[in-house]
Amino acid sequence: MQKPELRQTKTETPVTDFSIAMSEKWRTKNNEERSETTWAKIVCWGRLAESIVPVIEKGDLVYVEGKLSNRSYEKDGISRQVTEIEAFNVLKMDSSRSAESAEESSAE
Repeated sequence: MQKPELRQTKTETPVTDFSIAMSEKWRTKNNEERSETTWAKIVCWGRLAESIVPVIEKGDLVYVEGKLSNRSYEKDGISRQVTEIEAFNVLKMDSSRSAESAEESSAE
């Protein structure tokens, strides 16, 4: 996971985004161990965006709840499509696998 950075939209709405790695491991029929890593971009808005920035660090294990969101934009005259996860909740996981809500941590 990369460190999220807070910024504001033109309408002054807080937003942050970061990417997370999702890894899967399995064994083949021949008992060979395989793994695959997929990267996903996470977008947080408003209060959640503000609350996770001081809590989440690069390399942290996180749990994300949200919905898939598709958008398109144009860059250098080329139309591009992006699929992101728009987060409703982000939890920082500690080494013992318990969860701590980013919003709860910022309220302390």
